[in-house]
Amino acid sequence: MAKETEKFLQAEQSAQELVQTLEQLKSEANSYKTSKDALDAVRQKLSGLIESVLSVAKDTHEVVKLLKSIGGPEILSRISGVSDQLNRMKALVIICLSIAGLSIIGIVVLLLR
Repeated sequence: MAKETEKFLQAEQSAQELVQTLEQLKSEANSYKTSKDALDAVRQKLSGLIESVLSVAKDTHEVVKLLKSIGGPEILSRISGVSDQLNRMKALVIICLSIAGLSIIGIVVLLLR
């Protein structure tokens, strides 16, 4: 009877070990599923980022091509021309304001007579 009891205890211990092993396996499987889901989410976000960067790169390439076709010296020349025009407009505004101020002074002097 001692042998039967020993075999029964061994079978019970083996069953417990099997349950523990199966629980570990289930836990690992769930962990792998969670990791897979997280990696899928990261993959989707990374794919979106790549699309955005690709779009920006294409747009930048178009701008570079346009700037190259215009040429650096031409761009600087146009900027210089705009700057000269702004200086002329500034002088014209100062002259107009001065004339307006003198006109107001003249009108005030005439009204005070």
